[in-house]
Parts: sequence; C-alpha cells; structure tokens
Amino acid sequence: MKNRKIVISGYKGFIGRNLCAFLKKKKFTIIRYKNASSIKDETNIDCFIHLEFYISNNRDKYLNKNIKKTDEIISFCKLSNTPLIFTSTCFSEKLTNYKINKFNDYQKAKYICEKKIIKSFSKANINYKILRLSNVYGKDLNSRGIIPDLIKRMKNKSIILEYHQNQRDFIFIDDLCSIIFKLIKIKNKLIVNVCFGKSIKISDIANLIKKIFNYDCNIILSNKNISSKNKVSNPNNKKIKKILNINKLVSVKKGLKITKNNSFI
Repeated sequence: MKNRKIVISGYKGFIGRNLCAFLKKKKFTIIRYKNASSIKDETNIDCFIHLEFYISNNRDKYLNKNIKKTDEIISFCKLSNTPLIFTSTCFSEKLTNYKINKFNDYQKAKYICEKKIIKSFSKANINYKILRLSNVYGKDLNSRGIIPDLIKRMKNKSIILEYHQNQRDFIFIDDLCSIIFKLIKIKNKLIVNVCFGKSIKISDIANLIKKIFNYDCNIILSNKNISSKNKVSNPNNKKIKKILNINKLVSVKKGLKITKNNSFI
C-alpha cells in the first residue's frame, strides 16, 4: 500500500489531536497545515481536512478571518487537485430555512464557507465532503462545549443550570475519527450530518455526568428552562450511516464512561 498523505488544519485542537493520532495508527503521513507557504511544495496529497476555525467567548469576532482561511485552502485544493473535507456545524442546515442574521458569526462563517466550497468545486473534478457536526466530546476533553463545561462546573457543590430543557445531539470523538477515515476513501461529493441521531436534554446530560463522575453536586434548575432559539438540535444521521454501513455509534452514556476513564479534566 502506498504511503498516504493527509494535510490537516487545526491539528492542535481537540478534534485535530485525536484525528492525527487515529490516522497515524492507520499509517497515514500527517502534514500539519500552518499557512499556504507551509505546504506549497507538497504533492500527491490524498486529502485536505480543514478543521481550523477561529473562535472565542465572543463568537462574533472572527467571521472574516475564518472565511479568508477557507478561501486560501480552497485555492490550494483547486491548484493541487486535492479532495477536501470541511467540518461544518449542524446549525448551518437551519440557516437555509431562517434569516442568516439570527445566528452568530461562527455559524454564519460555517454557512458561508460551505457555500464557497460548493460553488468553487462545482465545475472542478475534485471531491469535497462537508460534515455538519453535532457537539463533539470524548477523552482528552475539549475546553469548550456543553459536556466539558458541565464536567468542570460540577466539581463545585452546586450549579445553576439554565436552558436545561434544550436538547442537543452529541457525537463521540472516536466515532468522528472513524467516520472521517472512511470518508477519505470515498470519491463522491457529499454533504452529511455527523451525529448520534438522537438528542438529549441538557438536564439529562447533567444528571448522567453527576452519576458517572460520582460528583456530589446539587443541580439547581433555573427558571430559564428553555431558550428562545436553538431549542432542539436533532439532526438526522441516516445518510452517513447508510453510506458507510454504520450499525452502531457510541451512546452518550457509554461515551461519558470512556471520557471519565481517559480524561485529566
């Protein structure tokens, strides 16, 4: 088997660290993308996986920077005839049904980058795959997200849980890495939801964490029990399961147990 080369942006992030380790075990050569000049001499690349996305507590900060970075990667892929995998968000699907100004700049940037990829690759004989991700969690926990935030906060004696009736879908990091690995070999252009396929209430997640992590924490349910928007995130995963012949994904309960045994948080 030939030596397969993968370029990855955002390799220092939560998904990037786990994906690099996963693909190394599969005998891929990982090329860490820093900027356009860092890979200008690379050839015969099997796939570019674009994970890097700037974000802060103020999510309305990096719209133009994220779009510019994606433009740069699109140009490289077109010039080098390299397939692209782009990690988007499940909320980008909703942007086709609602006014874009209702969403924050992180979500807007994902949506705009999706459109740029589709348009740029439409006439080129280059494959792309847009993965609309749910909340990703797992061992070597991310510093952001619902689950790592709850795990940290529930070390305290009590927490106030706002919008606890909101529902979210989660995907375990090992499942995501396995899905990306399988998609590298597929030649079609695809837009797919990558998710567990069943949403769970924030309050139920908190109670699972309390039980699995053995936290002695009093969970106080706020009167702000549901938000005015983004109440439920329940994307459908039938397409990706059919394409990749996936029978079973890691449940939140099992994923939290694995996270507890492999996390330093």
